[in-house]
Amino acid sequence: MTMNSEGRLKTIVLITRNFPPLLGGMEKLNFHLAKELSKSTHMRVIGPSGAEAYRDINLQIETCPISIGRFLIVATVKVLCMSATYRVVRKSAKPELVLAGSGVTAPVAWLFARCTGSKFGVYLHGLDIIAKNEIYQRIFLPIIRKADLCIVNSSATKQKAIDAGIADIKISVIPPGVELSKRIINEQDIIAWKAENNIAKGPLLISVGRLTKRKGLNEFIRLSLPKIIRAHSDTMLLVVGSDPTNALNKSSVGIESLEEAAVEAGVRNHVRFLGSVSDHTLELIYACSDVHIFPIIRVPGDMEGFGIVALEAAANGIPTVAFAEGGVIDAVKNDESGFLVSPGNYREFADTVTDLLSQSCTILPHKAQKFAAEFTWTRFGEKVRQLLL
Repeated sequence: MTMNSEGRLKTIVLITRNFPPLLGGMEKLNFHLAKELSKSTHMRVIGPSGAEAYRDINLQIETCPISIGRFLIVATVKVLCMSATYRVVRKSAKPELVLAGSGVTAPVAWLFARCTGSKFGVYLHGLDIIAKNEIYQRIFLPIIRKADLCIVNSSATKQKAIDAGIADIKISVIPPGVELSKRIINEQDIIAWKAENNIAKGPLLISVGRLTKRKGLNEFIRLSLPKIIRAHSDTMLLVVGSDPTNALNKSSVGIESLEEAAVEAGVRNHVRFLGSVSDHTLELIYACSDVHIFPIIRVPGDMEGFGIVALEAAANGIPTVAFAEGGVIDAVKNDESGFLVSPGNYREFADTVTDLLSQSCTILPHKAQKFAAEFTWTRFGEKVRQLLL
């Protein structure tokens, strides 16, 4: 345990709307950030409604409404009340660090740090630097620049942070982690799931994530999938994920748009939309899939800060084929966990997937899993504690 100068357990306050029960990569990261830091400190989290279910012995959680506007208002009131308590009653127990779980909550974290004389930090994911919103750019970004320290999820996000005027010396790159499943998938469970979802025998491609424009599914379905199917006529694309209802950037493509793209490309019978699924079901899907596709495209005002799903695929022994765009270049290692393709080269993308399905080139499951093992949440926690404590 890490003690402060008065011999008390150090306190860190994490303020974030991106936390379970909300789903997504940022939510997973902030949960594990709090969990790992709580091993050595007293953690206080101000999170979304429902987060209180994740309390632990050193993890105290208070909640605010989920919607961004109401969250920020209620969180501001809470930190002002907490600040008064620290000043009057518990001055010696003030937090050593107030950390924003994303740029969105940076103003609240900065206010709390200012009122308590604590250090102010922020974890940045990419989109929360480049979001094309005038209010955000005029108010939130200048406050983010005031941070004593910034943690970012990839080298690409670090460059965006520098471009936004954040001093290089303040920035540390600590990418997200991944859980290495120890569960043995029963073959009968896979057979039953396939039968229940009418999945025929044949190569299976999988896409996992919110259905945002930057995921590039519309373009992949129109420009790459037909070529793959011509080479492997029984290929099926499984799309796991739903519209980004709680995301900062809600540039959804929508299932209807993807269905239209599939019809126009003549591949509608080769695409199955599964929506959001449980972690156990996702493990089953990974277990019966052959290739994870990650055809990220460049979208103004949006970016893929890292690409945690590529790590999850690798942890399950599934290779990823991805465009070398944004933070994905840190999440996929050529010839070990998958292949990076020149951005926008849909012919090369299709050829790479086809070669994997034909086993003209191979990614051995144990090599992919070995790469993923470099990014466990335990290692993430070690790096964060080394930086902050």
